Amino acid sequence: GQVEKSLEDARKARTICPKWGKAYLREGVALQELGRHGDALAAFACGLGQEPANTQLLDGLVEAALNSPLKEKLEPTFHQLEKFGLKSSPFVIIAVIGQELVAAGHFSAAVTILEAALKVGTCSLKLRGSVFSALSS
Repeated sequence: GQVEKSLEDARKARTICPKWGKAYLREGVALQELGRHGDALAAFACGLGQEPANTQLLDGLVEAALNSPLKEKLEPTFHQLEKFGLKSSPFVIIAVIGQELVAAGHFSAAVTILEAALKVGTCSLKLRGSVFSALSS
């Protein structure tokens, strides 16, 4: 149907212009509509790897996470991040989601997401270390 066509178009756009954040956004939305939560999270995270300042991608990532089976685990964590002023940090949000995916056994999506976190980057060696630790588990 229409959603599959949207997904195909988004992936074509991403192939043609891999740094274009909107292609990742459209891909993530389409995957979410198809119920492919891990893939949707990976699409949003990869987009942030290309455009870390893209707030639409960050909002899409958080929304997709809260509409996924990980909601119960992530919701309290997101509230804590908000208290510490980290809810708008792409690295932290991506890393938290990636680590939850590892814990849930969704390794393929987790690796893609954690690698995107490393692309976004952070100055904190401790935070980077936690991502490397999750990747090695």
